[in-house]
Amino acid sequence: MALQGKVAIITGSSSGIGSGSAVAFAREGAKLSLTGRNQKNLEEVVKDCKKAGCQDVLTNVGDITQDAFRRTLVDTTKKKFGKIDILVNNAGIGGMNQLTSVTKEEYDTTMAVNLEAPLFLTQLAAPHLIETKGNVVNNSSCVTSMTIGTSGVYAMSKVALDTFTRYLAHAPDMYPVN
Repeated sequence: MALQGKVAIITGSSSGIGSGSAVAFAREGAKLSLTGRNQKNLEEVVKDCKKAGCQDVLTNVGDITQDAFRRTLVDTTKKKFGKIDILVNNAGIGGMNQLTSVTKEEYDTTMAVNLEAPLFLTQLAAPHLIETKGNVVNNSSCVTSMTIGTSGVYAMSKVALDTFTRYLAHAPDMYPVN
């Protein structure tokens, strides 16, 4: 129960790595604030988390690229649990188009989900994470070191996410030295 009493927000938790992370966090005793775009899938993940021992689960269904939704996610989590200890920026979107055929819309969507949402959600959660000496986990991809089988835009978004993660590890405004 390494996360007993900790409050974790996990984005993209209605499927894939996000749902697996939610269940793993539940087994370790975390209280969960889960979000995704698919209500039905999210409800199934909540059932799995409850089977794993977590009875305290908050869900928010919506689009993580929308500022109002990100604010609601942070605000409802803080209101329900009184704190935020962990932010898992897991939501992501891939793309298989070759770089020469990627549209502006695909580019914008990929960057909005994979880079902008983690940046601005972290910004909103930062005061709470600073207060609890919490943590940010950004789920990236192995495509940051290879681009076979994926679009260049997806790889670029994940490389930028890796850079953001390295910045956070040493950000004086997130981890002030006293």
